[in-house]
Amino acid sequence: LFELARAESVKIQARSKAGKQVQRDRHDFLGHRPAYCWDVKRDDQGRPNFVVIPERKQHVLDAAAMFLTGMSSSAISKEFNTRGIRNKLGNKFQPNAWTIIFSDPSMSGHRHYGGEIITDENGVPIKFAEPILGPGTLTKVRAEIERRKKPRHKASHSHSRKALLVPLVRCADCGSKLYRDTY
Repeated sequence: LFELARAESVKIQARSKAGKQVQRDRHDFLGHRPAYCWDVKRDDQGRPNFVVIPERKQHVLDAAAMFLTGMSSSAISKEFNTRGIRNKLGNKFQPNAWTIIFSDPSMSGHRHYGGEIITDENGVPIKFAEPILGPGTLTKVRAEIERRKKPRHKASHSHSRKALLVPLVRCADCGSKLYRDTY
């Protein structure tokens, strides 16, 4: 029975991947939540059109100006939350929201799927909507994001070693899980 269920699961996964590939090939909307500034409207034939929401575009332009004058993503989020401006879901902005929004390919009018920007047959990124930020501003904002990134330090030797057997080891008397102890 298990093997039958597993085989059916594999078939469902293959059909799902094939369907998404067909949608991707015809540049259709893939069903995830559109980027902060976009909405998806369908035409009479059911084809998706990506429409920029002017109010949200202005929010991004304002946030980019704040970011380039030295404000952090967290400070911008606090400012927008104080003004009563909410994210796409109607919730308050999280501290890192603007870094994520600025890094999204939608800022230059592109879409991505599976971590890759959607391109035409020649590998050229397809414009799905008007860019939110101009190329000069976008380049400056992304360079500033990179500049502000904190360097990642490699973990010290004692913390970098994995305790591979910990999930498998149990107390012989009571059966409790045993944990690695560090000094």
